[in-house]
Amino acid sequence: MGPYPRSGPRPSDGWFPRRQAQERLVHSADLPADQLEDPFIVSFRPTGVRRRPVASVVASALGIALAGGATVGIGLAGWIAWQNGWEFGADAALLSVHLGGLYSLVFAAGLVPVAVLSVLVGWRPGLRVFFGLWVAFCVLLNGALRFSQVVQLASVTPHMNAVGIADAFALVVAAGLLAVAIAAGGLSRLGLALLLLAALEVGNAALERPLVRNLTERVDPLLATGTPAPVNEALDPFDARLVLIGFDGVSWEMLLPLLERGELPGFRRLLAGAAYGYLETIPFSVSPVVWETISTGQDPEKHGIGWHAHFEFAGVGEPVRRLPYFRLRKSPMGIRSLLVATAGRGPWPWNRVPAESTDAKVARLWEIASRNDLSVGVYRWMNTAPVTPVDGFMDGYGVSTPLIYPPGAEEGLPAVADPPLGLRPGLDYTASQLPHEESHFERFVELSLRYQPDVLLYYTHYADASHHLNWKADVVGDSLVHSGLTHPDFEPGEAISYSYRQIDRFLLDILDRLPPDAFVALVSDHGFDLRGYEHDNAPPGVIIVRGPGVKPGPISGARIHDVAPTLLHLLDLPVADDMDGVVLGLAEPSGPLDRQMKRVATYGPAATPAEAGAIDPKDLEEHEDYLKALGYMN
Repeated sequence: MGPYPRSGPRPSDGWFPRRQAQERLVHSADLPADQLEDPFIVSFRPTGVRRRPVASVVASALGIALAGGATVGIGLAGWIAWQNGWEFGADAALLSVHLGGLYSLVFAAGLVPVAVLSVLVGWRPGLRVFFGLWVAFCVLLNGALRFSQVVQLASVTPHMNAVGIADAFALVVAAGLLAVAIAAGGLSRLGLALLLLAALEVGNAALERPLVRNLTERVDPLLATGTPAPVNEALDPFDARLVLIGFDGVSWEMLLPLLERGELPGFRRLLAGAAYGYLETIPFSVSPVVWETISTGQDPEKHGIGWHAHFEFAGVGEPVRRLPYFRLRKSPMGIRSLLVATAGRGPWPWNRVPAESTDAKVARLWEIASRNDLSVGVYRWMNTAPVTPVDGFMDGYGVSTPLIYPPGAEEGLPAVADPPLGLRPGLDYTASQLPHEESHFERFVELSLRYQPDVLLYYTHYADASHHLNWKADVVGDSLVHSGLTHPDFEPGEAISYSYRQIDRFLLDILDRLPPDAFVALVSDHGFDLRGYEHDNAPPGVIIVRGPGVKPGPISGARIHDVAPTLLHLLDLPVADDMDGVVLGLAEPSGPLDRQMKRVATYGPAATPAEAGAIDPKDLEEHEDYLKALGYMN
């Protein structure tokens, strides 16, 4: 019988409290405590002091890496299968193999060097130590992605603030406490680590509430002064009953100061007699996801668009569209970033495919209008390539051909000017983008006049790109560090002001061409804020609706889900029961919109593309370079 008790922690179990280790070593080796090596770097055996073999240390690191990778792979594959509506069968099992292999390599790349370094410095840790380090790594990775303040240095225009610095420090401390608690024991360390993580969650939830100003106090005085720009009656008119204008990234924070400067006559005219307000979006406000929700009135888990792309894995029959759940700011364990970084490179058996119309699961607004005998014109709306047949025209947004319907509609249209190479901040670049945007708008006008549809949809990303590249400089200047505790007033600089003036010209052109009894709805998908990656915490967008029977004034509680149902009601079309949005209360009492809402159970699935899509490699490369420059694929 050895000198150790039958119960309690044994030296071979790994780390244990320093005093007990020293006492047991003194008892077994009969040496003074001050002559012993640090028990934190020694492996102990009942027969005396003996170092753990080098092979055992490396094997411990590899074992934890493989076990951790398999656990994460199985967990993520199951979650992805659930969120994508798969059966838990062969596809989910094969996906777990793909993901398990990827994460095993990631963890091995982190733990094996630690094992080698520990051997070199004379430390021989066991399984418990590497398990603790693995847990700490997982906490750091997910915390850095979960708390948007910490990821700011990876944004398009990097910066950090006091909140982000505090978050990062607390996260590192919590991860370290967890590692020590697992390796060396101690409920106090574990409790403190969990308390720190809970405080991070609660504190960030409170700080990241987006700014919402009292629009009435700012908009009404604007409308009471000045006169709207006169209508240009020389322009050829549209015959549309409704126009939906999508201005990506436009926010009240930029609109208000520009309107107060006396600029933006198009917005000023639209606001006169219109209902207006914030448009609440989703936390992970990625454009394809948000615009599809605007088009369908349904949550992303229903409509099928989960990011800028979906992923296809070798042998897995179903593409992965949500990774694994769109509502999270970032995917757990950094899966989306890992797949983006490795897809199509080297031996990795998966590829990313840009989000397109074939991903759509439910009918979109233009398809619903077509099924109700209304002609439609859709120009460059998100997720519309390859194009689907409509009564009217469609020019698709994406890289999958065909990009225009009906076939041959492109004949006689102005050529699209090439966009400038590379994205960069400043007025010069924003101005160099204008010919490309103008040529697209000219094509939209030409197609609208040629087909004269009842319902028109027009979209541009111009202002959003300018925001990504320039708005932080407008707010905090060249400062890398700022408080992060307040919402400073925005004052648009040269580049953003320029982009707003140009989209205002497009808006004014559309308004000049519309009949007086047409409805106009202008929406944006999100605003911008100083907390996280540009718009991680999803500041609300803009909604402005004008037309016969619309009650002027502020709108409260509008969400992106409400756009499609509201526009269907304006057109006197049924609203589907499976839509997650509601019809906004825009009707003037006793006016033409103050009527009973029509209902239908569902509008069914999205339309099938006119032809099987084929991706143009050059267009794909340019599209992905554009997304990388804006930070979506970094």
